[in-house]
Amino acid sequence: MMQRVIYSTLSLPLRRRIRFTNQHEALFQHCRLKNNVKFISTTNKNNLSDSSSSQEEKILVSNIEGRTKEEITTTTQPPLPKKKILKRVIPSRHSRKIQPLIASADIVDDMTQELVSSPIGSWYTYDSDFKADGDDYNDNQGFIVSDVWSQKVEFVLRGHSSLIDGSIIRHELMHESLELPSLIDGDNVSERVSAMNSLLERMENEAEAYKEAYIVAHSAIEEVTEQSSSSKQKQQSKEQQEQQSSSEIFKGAPPGPTISMYDLILDAYAITSQSNAIKQAMSLFNKATHRHIQNGGHDNIQRDTIPTALTFNAVIRAASNTPFDYQSNCTDEKVRDEALNAAFWVFDKMHHTDCTHRNTATYIYMLRTLKKVMPESRVRGNIAHALFDLAVEEKVMDDSIYEELKINGGGELYDNWLKHMEGKGDMPIDEEWTRNCVKRRYLVDSNIY
Repeated sequence: MMQRVIYSTLSLPLRRRIRFTNQHEALFQHCRLKNNVKFISTTNKNNLSDSSSSQEEKILVSNIEGRTKEEITTTTQPPLPKKKILKRVIPSRHSRKIQPLIASADIVDDMTQELVSSPIGSWYTYDSDFKADGDDYNDNQGFIVSDVWSQKVEFVLRGHSSLIDGSIIRHELMHESLELPSLIDGDNVSERVSAMNSLLERMENEAEAYKEAYIVAHSAIEEVTEQSSSSKQKQQSKEQQEQQSSSEIFKGAPPGPTISMYDLILDAYAITSQSNAIKQAMSLFNKATHRHIQNGGHDNIQRDTIPTALTFNAVIRAASNTPFDYQSNCTDEKVRDEALNAAFWVFDKMHHTDCTHRNTATYIYMLRTLKKVMPESRVRGNIAHALFDLAVEEKVMDDSIYEELKINGGGELYDNWLKHMEGKGDMPIDEEWTRNCVKRRYLVDSNIY
């Protein structure tokens, strides 16, 4: 009876099966020597017989393809170790866009008290012997030494914001499908916003202390230089020193406060209906934009001091939430004028600024402000239509603005225009009008700012 032997070679990529008999022994030996095949057997090959009970399967193993359990038991050579296949993880987003850490509700109040009560100048200060990489280490020293404390203050401010219903932090947590912190029963939103404001003021005071230390140190250096100069040069330098102000010695905005701090507090004022919300929001807005101007305006390269779309839109949103309502009992004209002045002033500043652009949220909050503080009339309709034209011109017109326009109201002519828009069918908004909608958003997936 024909006997079967299965073998493979080290030099061949695939396992080949060849059947042979005793008469083919010479051919087998020739192939084994030529292809460097190792013959593996548990019995003597001379004991092969024609009996079916003595048939045996002999295996020749290729190191290229690996070994099975049966093959390992029939060989004296150790198996080759299997290579580990490492998963290659490719980041899908920049770390800057990952949700930052947020202080939990059980530590946020204690950390706030600890930071606010610490003495001014104890966080960081100017050091004339400070060394860092680069030739301009003196210019960057403030941002280097203040970075840790800036992150800590932002961490606590995010914790406060997460405990305010409707805040930007809670919106981001919902978008990331993360667990929302439970709102504290009986928590006073005004007190929480006040705590956030006190943290920012503490940070600003620390920045001013750093600025003063910088000015004192550099003034002392100039005095030493003057002593080594001639009497004439000394007199001239003294006159120049008297005329030179502290702002000329210290260039740029004091390090410490970041635009994220201002944005978080502006967002808190925007969603609360406090009587002084607009006034406080305007004050924070002026501080934030002033720091941007101090760092060079359009030449500003400090990303943490460049205003964002939230910085502007939060003020307009605060105006849209003004307690004034011509349909209710609150009809204080001073409150109305304050809301209109803040909304249109920031709306104009946003057009002329070099750091951001008006977006869809800008026009949404402008229309809401208009609807709340002005009665339905032809004037309101004309202003609403003018806002529509500007939104189309800047290519930020989308369904959200159109829905606000439909409920705005503005006289007979305005109603006729709305009917004309509805006559266009299911898609009254041209695709060209929406080109910049997503690109100019503060958050890509939302028109909140």
